[in-house]
Amino acid sequence: MSQLLSQLIIVEMLLILWLLKLTMKRYLTMLHFDTSMLKLEIMLLKLLLLYRVQMLLERLFLCIDQQMIYIRLIYQKQREHI
Repeated sequence: MSQLLSQLIIVEMLLILWLLKLTMKRYLTMLHFDTSMLKLEIMLLKLLLLYRVQMLLERLFLCIDQQMIYIRLIYQKQREHI
């Protein structure tokens, strides 16, 4: 389940990067026009990407914590059997 979740997060991040790339291309082709909206779009996409990276790191650390708890339980059960 966690592997599927991580794959979905990666796909989502790739989509955000793709959107950022498209926005940057549009920005570069429209340099002679008013670009304030495009700049805003780029900043919002960057913020969204940073937010998703933060969420991914939080989930990763949570998974690591869960694995450590599981390992401790296994270790404790093994010690009890000895």
